[in-house]
Amino acid sequence: MSHETKSIRRTPWLARTALAFTLLQGISALAANTLANGARLAAGETLTSANGQYRMNVETDGRLAVYRIEPPASGSPSGVATVHSHWDSGSAGPVHGTLTLEMQADNNLVLYDTVGGTERRAAWNSDTCNAGRAGAAVLVLQDNGELTVQSDGECLWNSMRRITTLGGGSSKITLGIPK
Repeated sequence: MSHETKSIRRTPWLARTALAFTLLQGISALAANTLANGARLAAGETLTSANGQYRMNVETDGRLAVYRIEPPASGSPSGVATVHSHWDSGSAGPVHGTLTLEMQADNNLVLYDTVGGTERRAAWNSDTCNAGRAGAAVLVLQDNGELTVQSDGECLWNSMRRITTLGGGSSKITLGIPK
């Protein structure tokens, strides 16, 4: 009888633990495609789209790059995914220190090259400083491979259409899709 009682007491704990683990996995999966305001990524770190088909890398050569990941064809002997270049920031150049991608409180997404731990040089930025509500912008890697800086549901910048929302509600649009 006491064995059955122990079993009954353990079941709710196990069920609660399994539920908590499942919820945490869901939260992690949702957060893998975003960089929150005030957050940073170091060189070599990535974001992955929610559908798993795109990955954004902070490259060690001083640029951001988005890659499309094509799963291996069924029956493929190698079983290796094919990776295609989708977009990059065009900011490759000499790197003198530590690279960090930062979603700043002023809503500007900036790739910094930090030398000696103190001197920071902006290698690239989204040009969204002071656009939208301060502290509200996040970087999102969309399921179609576009990177967007969003604030309160408004797109401040888009990697594929180069839409930048300027202060005062005006917008700057650069047509063309970068290679």
